[in-house]
Amino acid sequence: MFVAFRRRLAVGAAVLAAVPCALAATTPDPVLAATPGFNSLAAPQRVLDTRATGTTADGQYVAGGAVAAGTTYVLPLAGRVGLPAEMAAAVLNVTVAEPAAAGFVTVYPCGTTLPTASNLNYLGNQTVPNAVIAALGDGAVCLFTKSATHLIVDVSGWFAPGSYAPLGAPARLYDSRAERPTVDGQQAGEGVRPAESETRVRVAGRGGLDVAPSSVVLNVTATETQGPGFATVYPCGVARPNASNLNYQPNQTVPNLVVAKVGAGGEVCVFTKAAAHLVVDVAGALGTAAYTPLASPQRLLDTRTTGTTADNTFRGAGTQPLRASLQLDVTRSGVPDGAAAVMLNVTAVNAQAAGYLATHPRGSARPTASNVNYAPGATIANAVVARVGTGGEICVFNLAPTDVIVDVAGYLTGPAPATVGDPCPGTNPGDPSAAAAVVGRPALHQVVGVDRVAIVVCDLGQGFPALDPAQVAAWANQTVSPWFAEASGGAFSVQFAALTRIAAAGPGACMNDAIDLTGAPFTNVIAVPEIDDLGGLAGPGGLNADTNVLDGTPPEQSGRGGYVGGRAAFLDPSVFIHEIGHTIHWPHSYIRNPGESYDEYDNPVDVMSGKPDADFDSANYCEVPGTGGQKVACFPQHTLAFNRMAAGWVGGTQIAVHRSGHANYVLDRPTAPGMQTVVLPDPGDPNRMMTLEARPATPGGRDQFLEVPGVAVHLVDQTGAGGDQRVSLWRRQQQAAGQPFSYEHVVTPGQTLSVHGVTISVYQSGGGEGYALVVSGTYRSPGVLAESQPVLVTQSGDGPWLTRLP
Repeated sequence: MFVAFRRRLAVGAAVLAAVPCALAATTPDPVLAATPGFNSLAAPQRVLDTRATGTTADGQYVAGGAVAAGTTYVLPLAGRVGLPAEMAAAVLNVTVAEPAAAGFVTVYPCGTTLPTASNLNYLGNQTVPNAVIAALGDGAVCLFTKSATHLIVDVSGWFAPGSYAPLGAPARLYDSRAERPTVDGQQAGEGVRPAESETRVRVAGRGGLDVAPSSVVLNVTATETQGPGFATVYPCGVARPNASNLNYQPNQTVPNLVVAKVGAGGEVCVFTKAAAHLVVDVAGALGTAAYTPLASPQRLLDTRTTGTTADNTFRGAGTQPLRASLQLDVTRSGVPDGAAAVMLNVTAVNAQAAGYLATHPRGSARPTASNVNYAPGATIANAVVARVGTGGEICVFNLAPTDVIVDVAGYLTGPAPATVGDPCPGTNPGDPSAAAAVVGRPALHQVVGVDRVAIVVCDLGQGFPALDPAQVAAWANQTVSPWFAEASGGAFSVQFAALTRIAAAGPGACMNDAIDLTGAPFTNVIAVPEIDDLGGLAGPGGLNADTNVLDGTPPEQSGRGGYVGGRAAFLDPSVFIHEIGHTIHWPHSYIRNPGESYDEYDNPVDVMSGKPDADFDSANYCEVPGTGGQKVACFPQHTLAFNRMAAGWVGGTQIAVHRSGHANYVLDRPTAPGMQTVVLPDPGDPNRMMTLEARPATPGGRDQFLEVPGVAVHLVDQTGAGGDQRVSLWRRQQQAAGQPFSYEHVVTPGQTLSVHGVTISVYQSGGGEGYALVVSGTYRSPGVLAESQPVLVTQSGDGPWLTRLP
């Protein structure tokens, strides 16, 4: 008889007779032919859920109600959800939910006697999952529960016949407690294992095992623990690895499944950090055809800031944020690329709230099953047999913020992982107040409502063709207003109307005079001097209080408004959009490298700073009707997500704040309903941050002429220190990397950018609508952006250049 993987010792439990198992008839589902070794399902499948709201993959064994105390539930598995009719064992995750009182669950082959060991222990009203490698009897497993509880079972794969050798019954090999026998009377009653001690447990040739097993399936339990600590299981004869198998607090009983390589002298060693009694049961052996143990367990992930890993990658990224998905490469540190599955130990550490961890192969949807459930402040581990997904990676999801540790003990042979498939699901923004939290003085920068813009034409006496204010206003309503309506999602509209023509001595006088004479109902003014100039100048006015720029006339707002050179009228709406942007606090975004000249018009992805390079005769320019061949840029590109966020046009649930850690995100195109930006604040100064946004060249969209579409990375400084602050009272914005007029700050699919403590890897385009990406690390600001600062960056490839926007 084989009692499943991750049996937990039922300390003090009475020995119970087996409950007869009546098997329900099932119709086997079609399955793929099994291969020798371990066979993974495409993703874990739920096969039992007794809760009233429960569901299962095939609609069977669902919503039957809590299992009564002292009874056994018969669960057929053969032929269901892709499992074959014949298999040596199934790999399960068994969960108790809403138990009425403390108790335990034992999983065993139906048709055999109920063993004394258990697979998991629980307290009243506690949700506890545990992994189980379960042998079957008549195609089913039986689950005995000591107390009334709901049961949930998920299956992730199976061992083909001959790949796993379960014992006829689990055998106790070690029990340090007094008067507790072992299978052969050896290694019993040795007493509490001291702190920082190593206990050697002989497994070879005991309890029915072969005299030279390669790897054994154990259930290791720490009980009557005397302090917070952990236990690590490893082959005797090697150095103790930087890994753990179970974690405990004082006065706990904590078990875990361990698939352990057998070491020197046929022994495995168990290290105890804090004093505790130890119990070790063996359930069977895995041969080399199915399982390859590593020389010793290896740490693959440790998000703690002090964490270390076997190869110094995936370490120290920090606490995983709310509802994060971490994309973890598990084909490292001795695990080959072709491994079908890996034997992991997954640990939640220093959890900030109640939650759970769930693992699944990259390329599959996140399952409803959990692998580790944790409470605030808890450190808890569970064994996981994890199918390897696309690119040798798995996804690790955490519901509530926590640090995560993953150790690997070995790998299983079977069907090779897929070579293509989607990235891990993205982290979902969950804070509606995120925008207000990251924007400095949000009340000042927000602009929601109608901006009524007066058009004043100035005759400078320079012989430039005369302009009609009414015609300029009509043209701007046709070409400029739609841009703001789209960019704001209808939250902000710009309405142009003719005010007057005046004479002026120059462009500056034109603007100042226009501002002085523009009263209600206008809230803004653009003066158009009759001059051969495509440039302009504008600002939000000399605001000192957090006053909305729409709450007064230009004189009342201390000079809100600007001018646009006469040649831009009827020709370039980008210039009008650019100057209106300045009147709502939008600054330029530019790159400045030490010792180099710079200007503030060199960012091709931001209408506030530049525009894509394009042949004047290309489709980028459209002929203006009735002008005799004049052309205009058809689609002025978008501005930065931070500008739109500061204006109040991007909701908090469209913003992910990544303070540290390693998480996946899916960014949508500008103005779409999905996530618009990932914001990474500097923990030392929350007014300085990095922003990520999707800029795909969506056909027919504002950004269709960007030469290098991808994820744009920018730095934002809201401290207000240094530099020219005419445009924005508080904010400077800069490309995160590269040279002026380049796209080196845009990360394309398949490319990785590392800058200022953060690594961004873009995995795919979302059908032209956005991008999936992985972000790791913590942003560390280089300092005041207006000053010369080095940009520490590694990125391959050069980007094209763009024309300067006057």
